[in-house]
Amino acid sequence: MQTSEWGRKLYSRTLIQNIASSVYKDKDAIIKGLKQNIRQTMQMSNMAPQVRIMEPLLNQPVSSFEFAFKVRDKSKPGEFQKAEGLTIIPREAETAQMPLDRLKQFFSPANLSSMFGGSSS
Repeated sequence: MQTSEWGRKLYSRTLIQNIASSVYKDKDAIIKGLKQNIRQTMQMSNMAPQVRIMEPLLNQPVSSFEFAFKVRDKSKPGEFQKAEGLTIIPREAETAQMPLDRLKQFFSPANLSSMFGGSSS
């Protein structure tokens, strides 16, 4: 486990990049599954008002979706469904950088300053 703030930030960024790569690799299947789930839920609920609010998602283009993830606290199962404490996954173009570009970005003055508690101005 990373005990320093610098180590946690490095590990966190790497983890987010890896999750993003997996999500964008299967993006079309994820969105297709979401839309199928919405349709099934709407049919099963007889178009209940609380379910109808999801209907606009069916007409959204793939490019308009934004992905996020949440690390769940098992001691608070009632909060699993809340859209709080989400980590937004960077856009696909941001995650598709070449490893050398990521290395340059990592060692940029602004990034190093933010990791070590300085200002990025």
